[in-house]
Amino acid sequence: MSNFDFETIFVRENSDSLKYDVPLGVLPLSIADMDFATCPAVLEAVKKRASEGIFGYVEPKDSWYQSYISFFRRRHSLEIQREDMTFITGVVPALSCSVRCFSKVGDHVVAITPVYNIFFHSIENNGRKTLMVPLLKNEEGYALDFKKIEEAFALPSTSLCLFCNPQNPIGIIWKKEDLARLARLAKKYGVTILSDEIHGEIVEPGQSYCPFFSSCPEAEEVGVMATSPTKCFNLAGIQTACVVVKNPLLREKIRIQINQDEVGEPNVFSCLAAEVAWNQGEAWLEEAKKVLFSNRRLAENYIEENIPGIKPIRGEATYLLWIDASKVCKDSEILCEFLQKDARVALNPGSEYGLGGEGYLRMNLAYPKKVLLEGLKRLKIGIEHFK
Repeated sequence: MSNFDFETIFVRENSDSLKYDVPLGVLPLSIADMDFATCPAVLEAVKKRASEGIFGYVEPKDSWYQSYISFFRRRHSLEIQREDMTFITGVVPALSCSVRCFSKVGDHVVAITPVYNIFFHSIENNGRKTLMVPLLKNEEGYALDFKKIEEAFALPSTSLCLFCNPQNPIGIIWKKEDLARLARLAKKYGVTILSDEIHGEIVEPGQSYCPFFSSCPEAEEVGVMATSPTKCFNLAGIQTACVVVKNPLLREKIRIQINQDEVGEPNVFSCLAAEVAWNQGEAWLEEAKKVLFSNRRLAENYIEENIPGIKPIRGEATYLLWIDASKVCKDSEILCEFLQKDARVALNPGSEYGLGGEGYLRMNLAYPKKVLLEGLKRLKIGIEHFK
């Protein structure tokens, strides 16, 4: 019996929720935030702070730094020093800062696809060119294509790679040896790796992801780690994250960029929420993981048993399910438009995630089971009608 509530259904329609900015009656299994109340300890801390009634400027305290340091030491045996850390308002700003900091206008920035679609926005909105390197796919699953990655890194116009660890949207936990090989290639060709590790704690119970810096010594030379409690504790709207850089030269560069971009100033709740989540939220997090991966297996099994024509890709990380719908429709945008209009359920089209994503769908699983089952039933009806 859980000590926390993951079954209450919240009414988020007609609110300011980005995810629920869909036609009334559509169930959005799309944008990656959870439909669960956040960790009670965080909620109480924020309420207490709000009750003080003064919302002046703040800055990270020693306790904010220590919360990250202690959590990553405790959970991953990763040693982070205070001087390695810089507050930033989110992982997405960290992506854009890295693009502006570690590449030039017109350069190629490598993205290993299919991958979080905001990578492409961060690259192209800053006048750079996305160089997509698709994952290898076979009967056993997905793998990094090191031959193509080396070819991309060897280009004179390549100086940066945006990397998702664990992988969104497929849900891969990368092996330590694969991360080490990526780091060594990056060092060989003078490429910086921005490792987006926001999904790091959302892994199947009993498993753990490998932080990029834990893979090998070379990772500390070439890596920039962007992490945050916002995804795993459902705090997306709080706008809080941390950039961790071991290499002093890279660290100084990105600190200057963060300052220039004015994305290094926390709001009154940013540091508090992160600190309480890391320090007091582990019991909630472990229960949330059980619920999320129970939901994942429920959805995977339901699709396999009840929706012929589409296939779930079984994952070990994130609360996002990657679905192969290519036998039903190779144009995932057309299929998603149909599902929303016909079955009143919204998923993300795989084409948003770059090469290797066409014909796939991405489905958010972070809902009370009753809501998730309703979404799966709607998906079943939509696929049947589309055929």
